[in-house]
Amino acid sequence: MHDDRSVQLTDFIGEGPATYPAWTAETEIRLMPRDAHLQSKAVPVDMYVKKLTSAREKLRVLEQRINNSKSLPVHERLTIQSRITETYLAITRAMQFIQQSDTTSS
Repeated sequence: MHDDRSVQLTDFIGEGPATYPAWTAETEIRLMPRDAHLQSKAVPVDMYVKKLTSAREKLRVLEQRINNSKSLPVHERLTIQSRITETYLAITRAMQFIQQSDTTSS
């Protein structure tokens, strides 16, 4: 039930821009908390992808600032770099999950 639009997503593996089928306006991701007492939340896929992309871009800027910083000791720079890498991996996994979900649902 896709419309004729297409969504441009940057391929997080580094192969450049890739076009994926667009989601309909009512397509949502349901975020389920681990604690069953908490309420789940439905988020539109488009908004979720935009937030992930925005977070990734902000990480890039932070990484550049850290790399250019003369005041940070090397060991602190490496610690921060490893945390940025872990965050990149989490974002990549989320994007891959969305892409896999989209290809399996069509």
